[in-house]
Amino acid sequence: MKKTLSIVAGLTIAASSAAAQTTIVYGSGSQYVNVGALNANDPGCNANVGWCARNVRDGGGAGVTTTYDRDGNGSIQFSLPGSGDPKADFEYLITGANSSFTPFLLSSLETFGFDWYRNSTSTNPAGQHPVMRLLIDYDGAVGGNTGYLIYEGAYNGVSSAPTDVWTSVDVTGSTTLWATNAGVGLCQDIAQMNTFADWKSGSKSCLGSAVTSGAVVYGLSVGVGSGWNGAFDGAVDNIRFKTSGMNEATVFNFEVRGATVPEPASAALLLAGFAGLAAVGRRRTV
Repeated sequence: MKKTLSIVAGLTIAASSAAAQTTIVYGSGSQYVNVGALNANDPGCNANVGWCARNVRDGGGAGVTTTYDRDGNGSIQFSLPGSGDPKADFEYLITGANSSFTPFLLSSLETFGFDWYRNSTSTNPAGQHPVMRLLIDYDGAVGGNTGYLIYEGAYNGVSSAPTDVWTSVDVTGSTTLWATNAGVGLCQDIAQMNTFADWKSGSKSCLGSAVTSGAVVYGLSVGVGSGWNGAFDGAVDNIRFKTSGMNEATVFNFEVRGATVPEPASAALLLAGFAGLAAVGRRRTV
C-alpha cells in the first residue's frame, strides 16, 4: 500500500470528514504523447469541454493509466524525456455546452487541491512536481484578459519533493500562487506573487492587468514541464475544489474502465486531508 503525505501550503493537516461528490473520470489506459516541438492536444479531446491531455510537446506524455493506482485502479500519469523542452497538461474546460459545471467567481472559491506522485527515477530538479492551475478570466468580461493562477510547491516551502509517495495538497487563503497573463507573460517573480486570499480580493494584478473582484474560473489544469531540465515520471489524482455556493466539494477521481482494482486503501489514508472527501462522497461517472 502506498504511503500518503497531506499538506496545506507545506504544513501537515488533520483528517477531514466533510462530504464530497466524487466524479469518476474514465481514461483509456494509455498516454497521449506528442514528439513535435509545438503544443498539441490529444485528437480525442472535445475542443471545448472535458478532461483531456492538452499542451503536450517534445516527447511529453499524459493520460489516465494504471501505473500509479490511487483510490481505485488509476490516475493521470505524466512522463517527460530528459532532453528538449517537453511539457504535458491535463485540463478540464468548463465553458462548453456539455459541461456539467459553469464558470464561477474566483472570489467564491474556498479551496482547491490535488494528490500528486513523483517517481524516484525522475532526474529533473528535486523541488519540481506536478502543479495545479486555475484557468481564469481576469475581469469576467467576454474577451477579457485570461491566464492561470498556479500552485507550485517550490513557492510554498517544498524544496525537495517527496518521492515514491502520494502527497496531498490543499490550497488555503495563505497559500502562495503565481500567475500568467495570456499573451503578455509570466508573473512569477517573488514580488509579483500573492496569496490565494489576496488574488481573490480583487486588489492584485499581473503585469498591469488587474485580477478584479469579477474574475471568473473557467477551467482546472494539472501539468508538468516547460523549462524543466531532466526526465520526469509521476501522476496526479483526486483533483478537487469547493465554492461557497456548493454544499459539498467536487472530487475528480481518474480510473481505467475494466482494469483490475488494487488492494483497497485504508480508511485513514482516504481521510488524509481534503483528499478524504473522495472516500465519503457520492460517485458518478463521465
